[in-house]
Amino acid sequence: KTEYRQQRPSSLLSSAVLDDLFTGNLHGSCCNKLVKHSCIEQCNAVFPQGINYCEDVCFIVQLLKHNIKIAYLNRAFYHYVQSQSSITNHYTIESLHTQKKYVAFLASCLPEDSTPVVLSKEYVKKMAFLNAVIGKKELALLYPEIRSVHENKRIMKVLYSLAFSGHYHIASLMRDIYRNLKKHNHSIY
Repeated sequence: KTEYRQQRPSSLLSSAVLDDLFTGNLHGSCCNKLVKHSCIEQCNAVFPQGINYCEDVCFIVQLLKHNIKIAYLNRAFYHYVQSQSSITNHYTIESLHTQKKYVAFLASCLPEDSTPVVLSKEYVKKMAFLNAVIGKKELALLYPEIRSVHENKRIMKVLYSLAFSGHYHIASLMRDIYRNLKKHNHSIY
C-alpha cells in the first residue's frame, strides 16, 4: 500500500529538529536532507565506524547538536519502499548489540538524560523485550535507569511469555492496549 507521510519540523531550531527525529515527526535518513559540505566540516560530522543501525541518525545528530541553520521545503522529493523481508524487520541478538552501540554513540554526543538518548534506550529495551532475545534478568540489567518496560509485573509476565513463545505481534498489541488504558487512567483489573 502507499502511505503519505509529511515530514514537517515543528521548528527550524536545531534543538527542535533533533527532538523531532526521536519523537517520530521526522525521518532520520540522510536521503531526504541536503547538507553543505562546509557545515559537515565545521561540525566534524562523520558516519561512525562499526554502527550499521541508524548510522544516518548518528550523522545528523552530530550536525544538530550545533546551532546550524535549517531550511525546509514543503515538497516530496523522497520515496521510500519498505519490504517485509528486509533485514531491518528481523530482530536477533545481533540487532540488540548493534542498537546498544548506537545508543552508546548517542550518549557520547548528547547528555545522558536528553530526550534522544532516553527514548533510544526505551526503544532498544522494548525491542529486546518484544522479540525475547534476552531473558528477564538480562532485560532488567539492560539500561536499568529505564524503568521496566511494563510497570505492572503481572502484565509484564504475560507479555514476556507471549513474546518468548513467538507471539510478538500479540504481545505488542496487548502492550499498546495496556498503555492506552493506563494513559486514560483506566484499570484492567
